[in-house]
Amino acid sequence: GHRLAQASIAWGESMQLIHSRAGVKPAGAILSRRLLSALAKVLESNKTLSCEWQILDRRVAWFQAGDILIQGSLVDGSFPDYRQVIPKDIEDCIMLERIPLLSALERVAQLSPDKSGGVTWQIEPSDENPNEGTVTISSRHVGRGEARETLKCLDVGSAIKPMEVGYNAHYMAEALRAMSDPAVLISY
Repeated sequence: GHRLAQASIAWGESMQLIHSRAGVKPAGAILSRRLLSALAKVLESNKTLSCEWQILDRRVAWFQAGDILIQGSLVDGSFPDYRQVIPKDIEDCIMLERIPLLSALERVAQLSPDKSGGVTWQIEPSDENPNEGTVTISSRHVGRGEARETLKCLDVGSAIKPMEVGYNAHYMAEALRAMSDPAVLISY
């Protein structure tokens, strides 16, 4: 139930890679959340700023952007192979309107049994047309009650397959807030 994201950018002329040993290219490193947060704040304030960085003995990283120097410890170990948890062949998908989905997630998560905002999605095809269907998002809290929202799937031209799955509503809502398209395609 944690976020999994990958980002990459083209290596620009304004970026310089500095190594502690000449000719040695680092294999990669895991930066702490705190270090990434500090770096993001500096780079967001001036997107055209060049940034130099260096990894020393796989324990410390430093970033220099203009006259600002940020140094932090690296996380020990190697990053798990994320490719193992991402399905290679995705066959089924649904399309939902983004704003109604976001609103439904926020309402249903209010009655989630824990702080994680765990909600259950039940995807059901329509009896009349297999290309149409609904998604019912629900949660139940023993002391507060139950919440349930049903959304209609938009037609994507393929048959909708039934499925029940749990999601962290807060993580899903963060992703939906960052998007601007009116509809989202969800593969499963």
